[in-house]
Amino acid sequence: MTDDIPKPIAFQPIDLSSIYSESCSFTSERMTPMNVLIPPRDHSPLGFDDTSLSQSNSNSRINSRTGSRRTDLLSPLDLFNTKSSLDKKISKNKMFNPSNIKQQLTKTHLIEFITAIILFFVGMILEGFPGYHMEIPLERNNAMVLYKNLNSTVPSILCLIISISLPIIVIFLFAKKRNSTYYFITVFIVFLFSFSINFFLTNAIKLFAGRPRPNFYAMVDAGNIKDAYKSFPSGHSSMVFNGMMFISLLLCGELRVFNGNGSLLTLLLSLLPLVMAGIVAVTRTRDYFHNFDDILAGSILGSVISLLSYITKFKPLWGQSAGEIEEEVNLEFDNNYVV
Repeated sequence: MTDDIPKPIAFQPIDLSSIYSESCSFTSERMTPMNVLIPPRDHSPLGFDDTSLSQSNSNSRINSRTGSRRTDLLSPLDLFNTKSSLDKKISKNKMFNPSNIKQQLTKTHLIEFITAIILFFVGMILEGFPGYHMEIPLERNNAMVLYKNLNSTVPSILCLIISISLPIIVIFLFAKKRNSTYYFITVFIVFLFSFSINFFLTNAIKLFAGRPRPNFYAMVDAGNIKDAYKSFPSGHSSMVFNGMMFISLLLCGELRVFNGNGSLLTLLLSLLPLVMAGIVAVTRTRDYFHNFDDILAGSILGSVISLLSYITKFKPLWGQSAGEIEEEVNLEFDNNYVV
């Protein structure tokens, strides 16, 4: 009678040293070494019986003669987990591989990128155009335009670097956290589009308004009459608020500030970039380059454009998927674009 009872299937242990002597780049064919005994496929998704597998995992590490636990042996499930872990590490290294970036690019990405570049260069061209010249009541007797000419506390090039580099760094870190090339490409282009359209609109409004700066006559006397009529709106304010508002929105989504999981501390952290933007904007009045309504208009312009750009691609900040992009948007529009 006892001879008729089937014996349970036992797993043969795998020597850990023999595995790691091989190359770490496992393939699907090498997932089944010759010295691993695979039981018949059952209803388990891995093809193993769940009960015997759990028993084998614990028994395969115990020496049959001495009863001591072995630490240099792997069960088939351990081998599977090791391979998955190595695959993740390899995929992380390929995240910003040029071939991987090319595979993730869509027609929508290309069109939005090209449009952003065009807007940026048109904005640069507008800076060289002469604009409207608003009349100055009482001219040199008007105290509102008689302020002295000072050096900028925050030079234009430094404001440009802050407004562009910091958002890109944050985008890179969040993409690295997700190990997603698609996230980096999409969010980078969203920010580039937001920055470019803000740059274009700011310079266009400056030319159309033609408002004299508070230090108008000091600039005219220095031979810089072209920039003397570009007070409204503040370019520094619109630029820095555009970039810092984008960072604040990214932080609000990443920290789940508005979906019920946030706190006052996460809200404060998300608002810190706007505090820095406010400091930069206020320096423009301290240096007599703008009036307060100039920097207010520039701050609102940059913030609104950044907000509108963000909500077109990201899921709602008050939802459970806050901070994630709407990946289906590009797939939907790609069918309508001809490139």
